[in-house]
Amino acid sequence: MVRIKYIFYLAALILICSVQLVIVPFLSIGSVHPDILLIFVVYISLKEGQIKGTVAGFLSGLIFDLVSGGVMGSGMFSKTLAAFIAGYFYKDSEQESHLNNITFSAIILLAGTIDSFFHTIFGVGGIKIGVFFLLFEYGFFPALFSAAISLPLVLIKQKRDSL
Repeated sequence: MVRIKYIFYLAALILICSVQLVIVPFLSIGSVHPDILLIFVVYISLKEGQIKGTVAGFLSGLIFDLVSGGVMGSGMFSKTLAAFIAGYFYKDSEQESHLNNITFSAIILLAGTIDSFFHTIFGVGGIKIGVFFLLFEYGFFPALFSAAISLPLVLIKQKRDSL
């Protein structure tokens, strides 16, 4: 039973990674695009715990780095770090409450800022802009977009659970 859950997570990870590479670029506003892979990693961190979420972050970053053709290791590091940070919000007794309200989007905003910031630092060579500009332009704004994408998921889950 447990192995089936992890096989499902791996299949979902591969599907989400494909969607991230093929469909999400069409949703971009300028250079800012949502990171649905991050939403999945934060979900795993809040549902399964910090250790399993960190492993999911590592695997998702590895798969994304392999299929995207980007700098190897930048996605692994940034997704692992984001999942580790999101895992701090895991509490066994409150796991459903974080997934059912706006706290989920706030955690995505925090983890996404960290993820996007470090992915840009390690994934782009020769950055000639200031750290604060980098933090907002390549860290906060993509995270805000990802958090906005996660809001409908939270509302759908709330509506489904109230029925």
